[in-house]
Amino acid sequence: MITIKQLEDVTIVRMARTILGKPIYFTAGFLVDDLLIDTGPAVLEKAYLRALPFDCVRLIVNTHAHEDHIGNDAVLQEKYGLPIQAFSLAVPLIENPKWLHEQFYRRQTWGVPRPSHAEPIGRFVQTRRFRFRVVYLPGHSPADITLFEPDKGWAFTGDLFIRGKDVVLHKESDIGLMMQSLKKLRALKPRLIFPGSGNPILNPVEELDKKIHNLESLKRQILELHKNGKTIHAIRKMLFPKIPFLMRISFGDYSSENLIRSFIVQAGGNRI
Repeated sequence: MITIKQLEDVTIVRMARTILGKPIYFTAGFLVDDLLIDTGPAVLEKAYLRALPFDCVRLIVNTHAHEDHIGNDAVLQEKYGLPIQAFSLAVPLIENPKWLHEQFYRRQTWGVPRPSHAEPIGRFVQTRRFRFRVVYLPGHSPADITLFEPDKGWAFTGDLFIRGKDVVLHKESDIGLMMQSLKKLRALKPRLIFPGSGNPILNPVEELDKKIHNLESLKRQILELHKNGKTIHAIRKMLFPKIPFLMRISFGDYSSENLIRSFIVQAGGNRI
């Protein structure tokens, strides 16, 4: 499934594999002027190639190197000769996607990217009409960047910002870095956030304040319970009694335990 909509000068391409007509998990890419930000999952390659006028694109930038964001890099590079840029830590993964070590659920949901050539991104990205500042905001992965257009107030954040209360965390994510990055993003005072889900955030400062407040509150709860001798498993049962769907299908790759553990490690505590 691919849907396309326009918001201001941004073309939003939302993509998801479907089962019995229902989307499993949406991810997104964005076309702005002659810049393509993220290319979606390889599993939708044929439909994706029909979705946009790629002959107008001059550059691909990946916000990070997960398979749902780099999946069509290779085919676009082969077909149109497009250069690809990403943060330096992401470049080896784009060139060697096997290093992502995708589990079964990831391969089935998003497919397996093919290798493509990428180069480290600079401090700015210039298109015909816009100038984007490249901001290093890790946490979801070690190689996350946000593209910020200060005149428009646009922030393309990859998977740094996800709506709703956090109940799971990927095992490779760092909640401490994520919170720092969310605060840095808040300091930019974006007018619009274009997240990896493809659903624009129209009131980003308010939503960021809420997200940061909820994470700070959750951190205090977890650390207090941990201080009182509760194990990670016991804390999970108290704070997240229902096992989230994403935890079930990922076999613990995403889990509430990962979230709790990351808070404790970030605070310098022992994992009990």
